[in-house]
Amino acid sequence: MNPNTPLLPKTGIRIAAECKNIDAEVPIVVSRMPRAGSESYHCLLKRVMIQTNPEAIQDVRVIRSTAVHPKPYHPGDPVGKSILQYQKNPEARAPEDPFAKWSQALSSCATLITRASIQLRVGPDAPDLCFIFPALIVADHALWAVDYDEDGVRGDPHQIDDATLFLGQYYDVAAGNGVSSKYEVSHLHVYTKKELTSALQTWNNLRHAKEWERVYKFGM
Repeated sequence: MNPNTPLLPKTGIRIAAECKNIDAEVPIVVSRMPRAGSESYHCLLKRVMIQTNPEAIQDVRVIRSTAVHPKPYHPGDPVGKSILQYQKNPEARAPEDPFAKWSQALSSCATLITRASIQLRVGPDAPDLCFIFPALIVADHALWAVDYDEDGVRGDPHQIDDATLFLGQYYDVAAGNGVSSKYEVSHLHVYTKKELTSALQTWNNLRHAKEWERVYKFGM
C-alpha cells in the first residue's frame, strides 16, 4: 500500500513462472490472431467483509472484468492460439511437446490461487486485490511470432520478447460459508528473460499507473 494514497486498496500479484532452457536454436513460435472481445477479460481475488451477527467476517470473492472495464488484455491485440517449438535442423531430434514446457506453470497456478484465497480470508496483511497468472520464461532471442489477420492471412515470422496465449482455464476457489467459485486464468504470458525483468520493474513502479489501473481498477 502506498502511504501517500491510504484509501487505495492494497494490491498483490503472483506469477506461476516456469523457466525452460529454450534457446535461439530451437525457439518457441507463437501463432497469433487479433484478440476477440470474448477473450478480453481477467479475474482478481478480492477480499470482502461479510456482516454477520454479531460481527463482520473477512472472506474472499472472485471478480471478473467486463467489456466496460480497463484490462491488461485488449480486443484486437495479437493473442496466441497455439505454440510450437521450431527445429531449424531437420536432421536433429524433434523438440518436446510444447505443452510440456508450460503445463507445470498451470499446476503451480492452481497452488498459488488456493494459497492466495486462504491468505486473503485469514491473513491480516494480505492484499485486498490479487492478480494471479502463469508464465513461461525462455532465453533471450528464443521467442518468435507468426501473426494472422482476421481473414487468416499470415504475416512474416518475427522475433518478439513477450506474448500471451489465450487459455480460459478455470480453478476452484473455496470461500467461507460453503461458497465455492471459479477463478479463471484467461491468459498464459510468455517472456524472454530480459522482458520478464522489464515487466517486473513495471509492475513495481508507481510511475506506471496505467498498468496498475488496467489490472486492479475495476475491483476497487
